[in-house]
Amino acid sequence: MTKEQINEYSVRISQSSKTELVSITCEIINNYISDAVSALKDNDRESFSVFVKRAMSFVDDLSSSLDMKYDISYNLLSLYMYVKRILIHGNAHITDKDFESAVKVMEEIGNAFRAVAANSLCNEKSMENSDKIYAGYTYGKNLKLNEVVVKNI
Repeated sequence: MTKEQINEYSVRISQSSKTELVSITCEIINNYISDAVSALKDNDRESFSVFVKRAMSFVDDLSSSLDMKYDISYNLLSLYMYVKRILIHGNAHITDKDFESAVKVMEEIGNAFRAVAANSLCNEKSMENSDKIYAGYTYGKNLKLNEVVVKNI
């Protein structure tokens, strides 16, 4: 994942509700899986392993954040365990077999949480004291672009 993507995710996370965080986490997992597949195609086993482990770490975060007093949590846990098994197998055998299936599962979970987040009842920010951030570019000396970040206080 590039620094630009990390910065984009950071801003989105600071502006998101708790429900949107799950959706963003699913995107991050799929991004790391995509990076792993690219590393494998480049025959870079070390990077492949690093990206798979990062994806697994985010799957673990999702699993550990489940509130097991709700029935749906057991279904989500089963899906997260399925994705983690695929990642563990891929890392152990240096293969991206079934990674596409894992990506589809995470996309579906992310889409479902995105739809729930669209409900006005679930729009409580996860970071209560965060500000809205607007970013843009201006021209500086010698016509160089400068990045500008403005907070809405």
